[in-house]
Amino acid sequence: MTEVSPISCPGCSGTDLDVQEVDTTFQYGAALDRVDIPVRLKVFRCTECGEDFCDHEAEEAKSEALIGYLQKENRELRKRPPRAVTWIVLAIVLVFDSLILWAVLV
Repeated sequence: MTEVSPISCPGCSGTDLDVQEVDTTFQYGAALDRVDIPVRLKVFRCTECGEDFCDHEAEEAKSEALIGYLQKENRELRKRPPRAVTWIVLAIVLVFDSLILWAVLV
């Protein structure tokens, strides 16, 4: 049987901790595509040194929030026509307009 070690402060190794659920955001993406992803995290505060920190559950919560965001974005993207199709239709319309104009002029 594996013994679970208690969570301790990374600053002073203290184990007297207060715990809070905090609503926050983290950024995903780069440059112009960057978005803020909302997430609820468990934050620990050491009563001995005052340091705030999160454990591995915070990374799991961020991963779940990101997956939820990406799934929602994927559903939204599937509702729109692909950009390639839009450009192809536009090109076809321009070609036909040009052919009609050429036929009228000739």
